[in-house]
Amino acid sequence: ILAARRRRLRRVALSAARFCSSAPVACHYDGRAAVAAGSIAQSGHAELLRLEVREADRTAAGDASQQLAFERAGFLRFEGLLSESEVAQLRRAVDDVYGSEACELAALRHQVGVQHGREAASFCRDAQACRDMLREAETTGEVSFMQYFNLHRLSHDLRSIAMSPRLAYWASQLLGVPRV
Repeated sequence: ILAARRRRLRRVALSAARFCSSAPVACHYDGRAAVAAGSIAQSGHAELLRLEVREADRTAAGDASQQLAFERAGFLRFEGLLSESEVAQLRRAVDDVYGSEACELAALRHQVGVQHGREAASFCRDAQACRDMLREAETTGEVSFMQYFNLHRLSHDLRSIAMSPRLAYWASQLLGVPRV
């Protein structure tokens, strides 16, 4: 059981490390604050989320049942992690990126890569070229949905949220490490 837990935690840590190293950014929680610095265009939302660590986070993170639930299931559902207004701001930031041409093109290229291989995806210069390559797969039902990845790379707002002190705090608590 301990070996399985270590493997799972290693996978999560490696995933977090890839996330932090995927772009020019520092990402860590050192017990006081998370640091996130990068150069990505902002969406223009003046009320950029900061998501500081709250006392409620510290209290809930100290609950051993939360840690055990995470270790058993590999995820944690925590009511109240984000307030309604924070969820609304997050939703606006996701909608801004989701509707962008860059996001759509990245999702279409990924789907072309799945259907026809990575080399074929490199020939997609625009969304229409990708759609043309996917037309046959769509008619046979092989393309059921589009996947959107790494939205934090396209939005300063989403990057700030993903690397906020509160989410970094929770990641460090669940991984059982002093900082992420």
